[in-house]
Amino acid sequence: MDVGAGTGYYSIPLSKIFKMVYAIDISFKMAVKLRKKLESLKIDNIGIIVAEKPPDLDFSINLILFANVLHEMEKPEIYLSWARRSEYILIVEWKKIDKSPGPPVNERIGENELVAMLDGFEIKEINTEILPFHYVILARSENN
Repeated sequence: MDVGAGTGYYSIPLSKIFKMVYAIDISFKMAVKLRKKLESLKIDNIGIIVAEKPPDLDFSINLILFANVLHEMEKPEIYLSWARRSEYILIVEWKKIDKSPGPPVNERIGENELVAMLDGFEIKEINTEILPFHYVILARSENN
């Protein structure tokens, strides 16, 4: 599951690892662009879900990816609570540092702030060094 998938920057590589990937985005326009890209690349194992809120699903999920999207949400806690249905979540977010690319610093969620939001998850790894402007959190749902 790729939340905030846009044009498939992460969904497409994930489709080479997983049998099925679902790209969730709020924008129908982005979904159309992604569909065209998938058709041109002949990728048929990515489903597209256009939704303004977490979708109701009746199947299990191995991994949910939140890449540069939680800081854009008005209430990221809603999606994080929904994500407990997955075995793992992987979060890539902007570090709260000045003079770096990306959104304004005041719109970013620091890693400690985000960890505090991960109720119902066991933190497996936090890496603040692997990427210059992002941190990465891998967590396992306590429901699994």
